[in-house]
Amino acid sequence: MVPLPAAACLCLVLQVMPWWAIIYLLVFIAFSFVGDILGKFDGTKRLRRIADLLTGVTFATLFAGFWLMPIHRALGIAAPLLFVAATAWECCTAPSDLRKIWRDTELSRRECIGLTLLAPLLAWPLCIIAGIGVWKFHVHPGL
Repeated sequence: MVPLPAAACLCLVLQVMPWWAIIYLLVFIAFSFVGDILGKFDGTKRLRRIADLLTGVTFATLFAGFWLMPIHRALGIAAPLLFVAATAWECCTAPSDLRKIWRDTELSRRECIGLTLLAPLLAWPLCIIAGIGVWKFHVHPGL
């Protein structure tokens, strides 16, 4: 398989993915990146920041793979394993993330509530579509 130039890849993405999915993916990537950068300044350990970054990249890649099946073909059996690992990481770190938000004295109560609601509203649909894509391609390829 010959790798495609960047312009050809962009054209393929624009043809295959719906516009709302592209916007949603870009917003998710932006929020994840900003969150990872802010984690650097609030004392989050480097390994934790790297794991959070890799989790975001995994979910974003698998989300795009819902429409771009060559992503799943390239990842092979690693796709379901990456999905399970990223989901497990998110489930294990979510309680400490919530505690950190609510213990932050610089945030008002409204900001804490907003951040508590924003993260799941932004991440869960992406994770669910990524999971459906993994299920559709690897578990039930005929769907």
